Amino acid sequence: MTSRDVVVLARTASARLRDAACKEKGTVWNAAEAEMEAATTNTELLTAAEPLLEVCWSECPVRNACLEWARIDQYTGVAGGHVLNKGKPRNVMNSRAAMAS
Repeated sequence: MTSRDVVVLARTASARLRDAACKEKGTVWNAAEAEMEAATTNTELLTAAEPLLEVCWSECPVRNACLEWARIDQYTGVAGGHVLNKGKPRNVMNSRAAMAS
């Protein structure tokens, strides 16, 4: 796949995110992701990520499309209800399992 193909796929995927539950939460989202980046333990990382994961799992109608976009775009942060590093799940308890504990 060429880099141009990736750009087209990412744009197509991001177009479906207009109804994302996080679209009006940019400031909160960025602050939480900054805390995640500064975390030195998985516990700190999940504590910072928890409010974002809650938004994804309880409110977001486009969670799957968001995860698809994040994988294509190699996003680092919370997207589609998962903690990601360069579009891949991080080595922490992820998704609903993290929310249940």
